[in-house]
Amino acid sequence: AYSNAATGSSNVILHTSINAFCYTNLTFTFDYQNNAIGDVAELVYSTNGGTNWTVLGSSYSSASWTSSSVSLPVALEGNNFLIGFRFTYDDSESTQTPFAIDNVKLTAQDNINPGIICPSPVTLYVDGSCSANIMDYRGLVTTTDNCTAGVSVSQTPAIGTAVTTSDNNILITLTA
Repeated sequence: AYSNAATGSSNVILHTSINAFCYTNLTFTFDYQNNAIGDVAELVYSTNGGTNWTVLGSSYSSASWTSSSVSLPVALEGNNFLIGFRFTYDDSESTQTPFAIDNVKLTAQDNINPGIICPSPVTLYVDGSCSANIMDYRGLVTTTDNCTAGVSVSQTPAIGTAVTTSDNNILITLTA
């Protein structure tokens, strides 16, 4: 935690763990403000659990709220790592408001599309007026993805859409 360093400077790294197993093009954005004279804030990352830290870019020292966007190194893509801010501060030099951050966001791309295996053709039985409602076919598909996040499946035409025998073959599109 941030605390006073009345005699000399001190530093602390506040960080979080990132699992970028299946992501590329990592971009870290945030807003910051640093009114304290002599205090330094740096964006840092570690690939060895925090034993060593690497600085990304330069230090952040704007006295007014400023937005920053940093493209993370390609070496972090597909890996687990820690990312955070290293605060070096000295209250004997400055009593101003220390470094502040807001609107922190990590964006990335999954460049491998999910896979979907659709069911064999399904017969839809009509009622006495030669019409039927489209059922939910989403549960009949198998999906795969290189990421751990679940794959959502959408269906067109929508569930419950009325069709008649004059429609003959009806194409139902399932998208992952």
